[in-house]
Amino acid sequence: MNNLLGLSETECLLSSCFTKTDCCQTDCLSYMFYWDLVMNNLLGLSETECLLSSCFTKTDCCQTDCLSYMFYWDLVMNNLLGLSETECLLSSCFTKTDCCQTDCLSYMFYWDLVMNNLLGLSETECLLSSYFTKTDCCQTDCLSYMFYWDLVMNNLLGLSETECLLSSCFTKTGL
Repeated sequence: MNNLLGLSETECLLSSCFTKTDCCQTDCLSYMFYWDLVMNNLLGLSETECLLSSCFTKTDCCQTDCLSYMFYWDLVMNNLLGLSETECLLSSCFTKTDCCQTDCLSYMFYWDLVMNNLLGLSETECLLSSYFTKTDCCQTDCLSYMFYWDLVMNNLLGLSETECLLSSCFTKTGL
């Protein structure tokens, strides 16, 4: 059909990697869109290729720590929500209930939930609901996100980028 299907679809989306490395072959969730790393855009359900470098394919995706993103998908409202949203969407990988409520560090840029913008290093307040403040932020393996911040170019980069930005919150605990 090569088109976008609605949430009423209950069958397992084998090509969508939002939940497991085995591409939803065990527990199944229906999503509206998933991210194509190669073409850098949103694809419909007809796509069959697994996007192995995406957080969506990580085995423990949504089982342990909250993987918060600059944007996450609201299945109910069918919309992209910003970090100012605090409610966890339990059916979405992006919004596990623990939402990074552990230790906090200051980063070159982090998201101000109150003012809804990016703040500089002078800010010291910990934003508990933001993934940017988690201490183990990419301390081990570099985690790719739908978007991450390129400090050098002062720009948002897509998942096709594989290089770890060591000064970015997304890739390292310290500055």
